[in-house]
Amino acid sequence: MRVIVTGGAGFIGSHLISKLEQLGAEVIVLDDFSSGRKENLAGFKGRIVNASILDEDSLRKAVKGCELVFHLAAYVSAPRSMEEPTACIDLNVKGTAAVVQAASEAGCKKIFFASSAAVYGDGEDKAKREDSDLRPNSPYAVSKLAGEQLLTILGNTYNVKTVAFRFFNVFGPRQKIDSGYSAAIPSFCYRAIAGEQIEIFGDGNQTRDFIFVKDLVDAMVYVGEKENCEGVYNLGYGREQSINDLAKEIRRLAKSQCEIYHQDERPGDVRESLADVSKLMATGWKPQIGFERGLRECVLAYQAE
Repeated sequence: MRVIVTGGAGFIGSHLISKLEQLGAEVIVLDDFSSGRKENLAGFKGRIVNASILDEDSLRKAVKGCELVFHLAAYVSAPRSMEEPTACIDLNVKGTAAVVQAASEAGCKKIFFASSAAVYGDGEDKAKREDSDLRPNSPYAVSKLAGEQLLTILGNTYNVKTVAFRFFNVFGPRQKIDSGYSAAIPSFCYRAIAGEQIEIFGDGNQTRDFIFVKDLVDAMVYVGEKENCEGVYNLGYGREQSINDLAKEIRRLAKSQCEIYHQDERPGDVRESLADVSKLMATGWKPQIGFERGLRECVLAYQAE
């Protein structure tokens, strides 16, 4: 089976292509390396197309002959999108439309889209269900919601099956400090290991549902193999962790005596983020690693660096 992964040189994309190759898929990576890194593709056996998803000619050529599309290429920082809304909307909305159209014209069977829990914003439901109210509060969140809607509309138009995965806070090895998905964990790890102060934005009582990257890509592939799985799926563990507790645990794992201090809250950040994963669990998927083991692996990986 031939599969294309847009953004395959990124933090999550590189873990996904490793999983797909393990399963015997022929994988094509399309990435312009604006945020992805070539070292993330060490050992990758497939074809690499160095191009943006906005380069429609390269995109059409790359997707030709592919059965499945995993669309992960994106502008990924909610806080930075407050300063660069146009760049965020251009890449995430126009780019997603281009991917869906190219995949549909190429006869792809299914398109998987990396959406975000940011689409929920600070809605009333504590545990966010796929049918909870959506209150995006940043250009990034708006762009991801627009991407989901484009996926549905164009998928129906071209008769292509589609799945949108709402990523909660993903973490793991290869994640950069400036990653938009879960910058707290790599930043905290690096600072704790170096003995520097850990910086927390806001009072630290805000909560996140962190999911280890290897469990995330396992869930994506598991759901992707199910014929009857379509629509939107939350990808998280269904447990919340305060940023204060996270910082203390990383400091403990790193055996660090570093101090923790607080800065002003960032615009565009949500207060609480917790996934209702009932729909995901109903598919039969179960995490193989979990938060505690994943965090230990993460700290060890950064210490090795």
